[in-house]
Order: sequence, then C-alpha cells, then structure tokens
Amino acid sequence: MIAKLLTVRVVWATRHHWTPRQQWRHPPSAYALWFVLNGTVAIFSQHQQWHLNAGDAFLFPPHRERLIITPNGAEWLSVGLEAQFGEKVDFLAHFPLPVAWQPKNEDRQKLQIWMEQIIHLFPPKTDVAHIVVSGLAQAIVGLCWQMLLGTDWSIASKLLLPRWLSAVLHRLHENPKVTVAELVQLAHFSPAQFRRLFRNWMGVSPRAYLNRYRLTLSKRLLELTDLPVAHIADQCGFDSASYFSRTFKKAFGIAPSLYRLRLKEANTVNEKKERKGQKYER
Repeated sequence: MIAKLLTVRVVWATRHHWTPRQQWRHPPSAYALWFVLNGTVAIFSQHQQWHLNAGDAFLFPPHRERLIITPNGAEWLSVGLEAQFGEKVDFLAHFPLPVAWQPKNEDRQKLQIWMEQIIHLFPPKTDVAHIVVSGLAQAIVGLCWQMLLGTDWSIASKLLLPRWLSAVLHRLHENPKVTVAELVQLAHFSPAQFRRLFRNWMGVSPRAYLNRYRLTLSKRLLELTDLPVAHIADQCGFDSASYFSRTFKKAFGIAPSLYRLRLKEANTVNEKKERKGQKYER
C-alpha cells in the first residue's frame, strides 16, 4: 500500500564537475541526495563535517546551511527530492539526517544507475519521461529507506500513521469502490470526527482524497494497460463510463480515450527517434 500513498517529486537533477578548491555555501531547497563518482567532497554544517569519497552516498535536509568544498576536485550526482506520504506527511523527515553512508555493491549500482537516468531525462519533456522520472524517484526513496532504516518497506505506513488511518487507507487502496460511509464504520468514529481527523492528517477531506485516488488510479491504468475505458471506470469506482470521462476531463483537461491515444503516439515517436539514433551510432 505504501507505494500508492507515496508521492515523490524531483526538484533538480544534476551531474557536478568541480575543480580543486571550488566551494559553495547555500542551503538546499529540497532534500539533497548525492552519489560521489570520484574525488572528495567535504561538507560542513552546524559543527558537523563529512568527507565523501567515490561510492559514498549522502542525504541532506532542506533549508539547512552548509559549506561544500572539493579539495582536489570531484564529480558527483545530485538529485533534489520531495516525498509526501498521503497529502501532508513529510516522508523523508523520518530519516536520520544528515547522513552519509557507503551502499553495498548491488544497492550502489542501482542508486547510481537510477540517479543517472533521472539526470538524463530531467526536466521531463514528455508524458512518458515524466512517468519514468517519477517511478525512478519513488524507487530511489524506497531504496534509501531500506538502506538507512532497515525496516520492512511494506510496514512503513504503520510506523508513520495512526492505526485507524493505516487501516482506512489500506481498505481504500485495496477497493477504490469503497464509500466514505464504509470508511467511517471501519475507523469507529462519528462521521464529523472522522472527516476532521482525516483532514488533519491527509490535508483534504475523505471524499476529495477518494476522488483523487480514483482519478490517479484510472490514469495509471490508461497508461499501463489496454483495458477498455468502461472497464477502468468500473474498476476505479466511478458510477458510469460517461461520468468517468467527464470527471477525468475536468481534472486533466483531456478525455481518457484521447489521453491514452496521445500517450501511445508519443511513445511511437520516441521509439522511432531511439531507433534512428541507434542506426547512426552504428
């Protein structure tokens, strides 16, 4: 369930090439994840210091002053991340930050490859690139959770949310056809108390969250499957295919059938460009 609740946004993605004794003093605007390729990067912040070498990873919180120095020059990958669990829970705030570590070989390879792919695609210029970047960013956050906290990824929601809300969200994501009334019964609160507590945690009303989830799920199914639009509407809990089409168009500015068509056309164009590029490389 946690993957369905987690939203990860990439704020920046850069490959740094710094010369000897280059330095920079500036707080990051988002969580900064680094992976050092070669050289040494020294970071100083609030009476703490870290000296990162090739193969080291580093995760630094936003809005905290820091001084970065490369004594002999360095090259490293940097990705700025924001991760929300639900609507308002700062997921990365649960990490012990700032933290530097050296991932194991398999994890190190994944982290480097995924970060390089994000840097290559950022900022995403197509819907397909946006999907890839979002998926890779979520995978990176999950990998960091496993490397740093050692807790089963599947039970993370139970550590971050109260038991009643974890149960409600699990039911909602397991069955998008569920009604708000059924969720109220599951939580064992009065309807007014349930709405108030849910909004306090998630930032939106239960109805708004349920509608948003149904739209997000339908969009994902349009992107990843060939299921008929009417089938997707029913599976995601919409009363009818026509109501689904109106709701989808109001939310995204395009009808679901046309959205799928445009996405397939974009995929075809990108595949032709890749084949053309591979032809010239030969």
